[in-house]
Amino acid sequence: MGVAKLKKAELYYHKSVHEEIAAALQGTGVCQVIGSSDGRARPADVEMRVAESEERLADVRYLMRTLTPHFKDPVSSVDRMLGERPVVPMSDLSRLARETDLGGVCAKVRGIEHRLGEARLELSQTRADAALLEGLTFFPHPLSALTTGTRTLAGAAGTVKAEHLSAFKAALGDLSKFRKDSEVFIEPHDEKAQDVHVAVLFTRERGPEILEACAKNGMSMTEVPASLTGTAVEERARLASAIEAVEARERGLLVELTEAAERWMPTVQKLSDYWNSMDRRYLALGGSDETDRTM
Repeated sequence: MGVAKLKKAELYYHKSVHEEIAAALQGTGVCQVIGSSDGRARPADVEMRVAESEERLADVRYLMRTLTPHFKDPVSSVDRMLGERPVVPMSDLSRLARETDLGGVCAKVRGIEHRLGEARLELSQTRADAALLEGLTFFPHPLSALTTGTRTLAGAAGTVKAEHLSAFKAALGDLSKFRKDSEVFIEPHDEKAQDVHVAVLFTRERGPEILEACAKNGMSMTEVPASLTGTAVEERARLASAIEAVEARERGLLVELTEAAERWMPTVQKLSDYWNSMDRRYLALGGSDETDRTM
């Protein structure tokens, strides 16, 4: 295939028809506008239009990015690439742009996305709390004993490596110097266990000494959320119900995003072409040399 010859042309026109000229040049589909390179500021009206087109393009990009994963395009990606693109007159696209509140659509979708993010964060935290409780079912008392405690009693939970468990028991068990001021709870485990969950209740008076002994004898502390106040068994049941409720809310929000995608993606796809076209037009207008009356 031969290389097409290029010709350079300069066009001078009155400022009153600058947008019509830009539209006509763009409509030919055969010319590239080369703007001025002297860095001068764009005319105020062109600057305003560039700002508008870039704002609308930002809306379009956000909606495309957010809604595309939830949109089942009736045309396959291969057919869309290889097939003929439908020709939509600019007048139709312009009317569609005027009739579509892209900012309002973005606000609605952002609201759904924000609530979905909150639900997923809550779900992640609740699942983490439920996983933590798996290692505390051996502790028979309310978990508040390990978090807030009482006026005279405090507690701590954590894990100890199996090879350090004997030393831990010797330092804090019934035969230790802390036997009158502490009580140790150890998770039932088999010989293959590597980490063993433990919990310790102790008097606040000797708390600093006991916590130091825990650390010196291999106990890695586990932070128990203050929101967990009942027994581990009670809290597991409560969190299981909470997880089901949040998962239902998550599914509902995903349905809302799917409905928004089905409603708006065909429009957004058209407006993507439109606002990209308008942005190029306004940038071309802004790059032209000018006098008081001509460009």
